[in-house]
Amino acid sequence: MRRAAAAAGTAALLLLTGCSAFPGGFPTATPSGSASPSSTAVPIGAVFGDVAARESVTDDLGTYLHVTLSPAAAVATEVDPATVGDLIAGSSWDDASLLAAQRFVATFVAEQAIDSSALDRDEAGWQGWLASTAPVYFGENAATVIGKPAGGTDRPTPIFNDPNDSTPILVRDGLARLDDATITVTELQNEPREGGERLRVTGSADVAYRLSDEEAIVYLLDQGYDQDSIDGFGQLSDGEDGHLLTHLDWSYSVERSGDAWLIRSYTLTTDSNIEGVSQA
Repeated sequence: MRRAAAAAGTAALLLLTGCSAFPGGFPTATPSGSASPSSTAVPIGAVFGDVAARESVTDDLGTYLHVTLSPAAAVATEVDPATVGDLIAGSSWDDASLLAAQRFVATFVAEQAIDSSALDRDEAGWQGWLASTAPVYFGENAATVIGKPAGGTDRPTPIFNDPNDSTPILVRDGLARLDDATITVTELQNEPREGGERLRVTGSADVAYRLSDEEAIVYLLDQGYDQDSIDGFGQLSDGEDGHLLTHLDWSYSVERSGDAWLIRSYTLTTDSNIEGVSQA
């Protein structure tokens, strides 16, 4: 059974929160031998928000369309001069490399931070992602680079995969698990270090994940809500999918490794609201 997570609500929403932060100064990762698949991602479906379907995935919960960054998204096409930090001047980062790094991180956010194979699959999903996908982005020593969790959580969260196993199971009907996503970059900043420079890309994402009434009720029961309270939430008995509305604030520091990029440090915090459910 999923373990209950601490929650704090707003007027008509159940608020879930998560946080993971690892400062710079990680052990240096061994560069990955292959470029990230993000560099060649080609959407196969219509754009919704800043993402588009990339490929069909079947896991133990069903089938869904995994998303990638839309080629038309603002963060994929241009760098906003207002986001360029004061330490970029005089650094090795030119306009082309700033855009390339921004596009890499924004694509990582789309494909992994908000829509990874671990998203709503708890510990098993996390372990599978750490073994099979993390090395592409963090290098061969991914588990070491990502680090150990602080604050008593079960695992670190460089992606949205709740360490308390409190994310409800999302809709698996062959379509995407989300139906809207906005990805924003707020700062590009140079990080001088001995032996070179890293680029820190900071931003946010807002995602509407598709959530069935049935799974929302299962989640709420697991959180300790009684049936009478759940029956009072009319949106959970209308027979239509609702949403897990999630805001993510993130920062990823990257550096070049041959033709690829590697993530060297990160922070990620999340807040999630189950649509139409008030805090008890």
